[in-house]
Amino acid sequence: MSQGLDSALAQDEKRQQMQLKSFTAWVNLHLGKTGLEVKDLTKDFGDGIKLLRLVEIISEEDLGKYNKKPVIKFQKVENLNIPLKYINSFLKDIGILNSYSAENILEENATLICGMIWSLILRYNVSEISEGELTAKEGLLLWAKNKVAEGSNGTINITNFHNNWQDGMAFNALIQAFRPDLADIRKLDPKNKTHNLNLAFQVAQDVLEIPKLLDADDMVSMKPDEKSVMTYISLFWKLFAGSKRKRLAGERVTHVVQREQSYSEMQSAFTKASAELADWMNSKISFFKADPNCNSQAELEVVIRAHIEYGRAEKPSKQQDLLDLEALYSSITSRLSTLGRSFVPPEEASLPTMQRWWEQLTLAESAYAENLNNQLKTLKKMELYIKLFNSKAGKLEDWLDHKEAWLKVSTDSANGVKAHGEHTADDQPENSTSAIPQPDVPQPDVPQPDVPQ
Repeated sequence: MSQGLDSALAQDEKRQQMQLKSFTAWVNLHLGKTGLEVKDLTKDFGDGIKLLRLVEIISEEDLGKYNKKPVIKFQKVENLNIPLKYINSFLKDIGILNSYSAENILEENATLICGMIWSLILRYNVSEISEGELTAKEGLLLWAKNKVAEGSNGTINITNFHNNWQDGMAFNALIQAFRPDLADIRKLDPKNKTHNLNLAFQVAQDVLEIPKLLDADDMVSMKPDEKSVMTYISLFWKLFAGSKRKRLAGERVTHVVQREQSYSEMQSAFTKASAELADWMNSKISFFKADPNCNSQAELEVVIRAHIEYGRAEKPSKQQDLLDLEALYSSITSRLSTLGRSFVPPEEASLPTMQRWWEQLTLAESAYAENLNNQLKTLKKMELYIKLFNSKAGKLEDWLDHKEAWLKVSTDSANGVKAHGEHTADDQPENSTSAIPQPDVPQPDVPQPDVPQ
């Protein structure tokens, strides 16, 4: 029984040493950003400076002033109390009753120091993992299980954070799931545990820039420390999830850029179409206000036919353009409203302006059509009067021609009688008269043309 107890204690000590190694590597991963380093986790936090800087780095918060060159114990305790107050506060917020004191650090209590570091790892690495309603640990395990199964084509099943990772196959499968070019578990033998582990750790460190938190010999020689393995795997999650977030963020940025470009094009299209429609309406209004200036009914009928064709084809087409413009405006405003924005086109291109001009166009068109009808009636009357006038004038000319012929005949007859009388006067009986022939010329009723004034 004593040997079993000694063996258990030895295993616990080995696991704690493994934990100290992995936690020290995790701490240096963050402290290295400021040029600081921890070599012995149980001793190097003694003055409080590195612990304070660690908390500031991972929390991205400024914890305030501290003694930069602490010498006496009081100064060191003051420094330690600053980050410890922060740590104990968030532990209390999440319902953990443990709390840490400056004495724990100064006494170099490895168990409590590892517990404190683990609380930071949970808070800033593992707790970020979200898989439905699962705890952070369950969520990380589920994520690892799925990715290892994906990388191993279902040949490796993950159920824990210790023995399942001991032969190194799961680590290589995890890498292969995201970077198939870096690992191929088909070439690995599960019996070569140390080789497999070192291969995965080296690739992760050299290519993926994930620090080597675990030691292959420690992993193989005993049951791996669960917290150490979780800490290491959480770095894979952070890297690959971060890459996914960056990709999704990039896609969102691309989507936003495309959306904004689309909205800008829609607004430009609206303004352009509105300007073109406004120009057309203004030109038509000016056209309808002008006098057709036709000199005959035939000319006016050509203008009327053109106006009828305008009503059948051109106007309906432009009316559809106006409806399309209204639909485009509605689409733009509804889309922008979801973003809390609005679309205000120039006054001359706004829908109220378009609708006002369309009403003016309709009025001008109606007045133009009425003008054409009035002109057509006038020209018809004029042409009828001209026809009547020409008819009566023709009759008058015929009467005048007949009259002229009668006068000529009468004149010729009168001259002939006179000449004959001079030669035969002696032969003519006294008081006899010569009858002058009367041509049978009709006596027309000379018409008086009703010429319009």
